[in-house]
Amino acid sequence: MYPKVCRIVTPVYPSKDDDVITSPYNSVLATRELTEHADCVIPVDNDSLIDIVSRCDSSTKIKDDGRRPFDSMNTIVANLLLNLTSSSRFDGPLNVDLSEIPMNLVPYPRMHYLISSQVPAPFKTSTTNSSIPRNINQIFRDALSPHFQTLRVRPQIDGVYIACGMILRSKTIQMSEIRRNIDLLKLKHMKFVKWNEDGWKIGLCVVPPNGLPYSLLTLANNTCIKETFIELKERFTSLYRRKAHVHHYTDHIELNDFEQARENLNQLIEEYKQIEKTSGLLDTTENENLSSTTTTTNIPRLNILS
Repeated sequence: MYPKVCRIVTPVYPSKDDDVITSPYNSVLATRELTEHADCVIPVDNDSLIDIVSRCDSSTKIKDDGRRPFDSMNTIVANLLLNLTSSSRFDGPLNVDLSEIPMNLVPYPRMHYLISSQVPAPFKTSTTNSSIPRNINQIFRDALSPHFQTLRVRPQIDGVYIACGMILRSKTIQMSEIRRNIDLLKLKHMKFVKWNEDGWKIGLCVVPPNGLPYSLLTLANNTCIKETFIELKERFTSLYRRKAHVHHYTDHIELNDFEQARENLNQLIEEYKQIEKTSGLLDTTENENLSSTTTTTNIPRLNILS
């Protein structure tokens, strides 16, 4: 009766120095709802956005009084969504429908948190944008750089790739060049889970962003996202163990909702850790200890459609 609606959400996760004292509560409660009801979540944090602006947009001056360049920060998030939906709005030899994002990048329903990066940073003029790559090879190298990520995590160090998608917008770049660069990334820079080493989704749109010669949006399903959740859980626990500020919420929700939201976060962290265990990311000693108490789950291979 009702058509399938693809729910892709871009929430802003708080930084450590966030000036809203109850932000850990808000984030953990929201994460529970996003885990249960969203198809894909592409989180961003303000610190990463500020880093991108200060590094790539020389026309924006970061204020010493603590004020943030919200216009430029919003531009990054807006262009993320524009690049994500470009195939729905323009022609291309390899278009990507929104429903194909969760279909190809989310092998398990709850593990649908994607780490995004954009190359170059979406500031229009080449005179103020220092992030425009010199050639196609640099585009793909920069795509995995933490300097262009919208979340402060380290995919190459702290996690393993479950799947990865790249949506390219260019008039001149050919599919053969894309395939060649992806093969190089897989060989030298990316560790995939063994049961999904071909877990890629590629999109190519022939209409570049306004004011830029090309762009590459990367969406990575990587277990390092658990580090964000672990940090969030610690901040939540430091408040909730004292029941600090919960009176702002109890007129609308029960205390049990806090417990359930925290348990959901714990389960999500453990699910990502389990993927790392079955992929050999953890050290041998820890794996041996775990094998004596748990049985490794057989994970089926996922076929990714390009």
